[in-house]
Amino acid sequence: MKVICCGNATRGDDAAALLVAARLHDLGIEADVHQGGALELLERWDASDEVILVDAMLAVNRTGTVHCWTNQLPSSIPSGTFSGHTVGMIEALELADVLGHTPRSLQIYGIEGRRFGLGEAVSPEVLEGVAEVVSRVAAKVAATASTIHTSVL
Repeated sequence: MKVICCGNATRGDDAAALLVAARLHDLGIEADVHQGGALELLERWDASDEVILVDAMLAVNRTGTVHCWTNQLPSSIPSGTFSGHTVGMIEALELADVLGHTPRSLQIYGIEGRRFGLGEAVSPEVLEGVAEVVSRVAAKVAATASTIHTSVL
């Protein structure tokens, strides 16, 4: 299982996923940090992988709200919600689908944020969302490890 956390440490709430990665590392769970463009995400996995993606998204509801999509792309959110880049994460994942490069299993966590200015602090509500995502990802990793361990016995 690959956990990939996308964000920018200098842009307020966009650091949410990077905080998730740091807390997962503290728990002994490997999480890759991706601070590049969305298209480079496609290089992080192959079609046989089980992938969890974590990213901040522009708030359309309440700051700190956590969304999770499993084996589907978010269709109920506006385009550009996940990224300030020209090509956002959703567009990159759509391209992966067209190219047949979508991971075998894909789970996407989005944490809604409002502060994305250079040098801004992470919102307290986003920190609550970070804690929720850490808990959910850690539980998923533990469940997967337990299943693998049981099937080996």
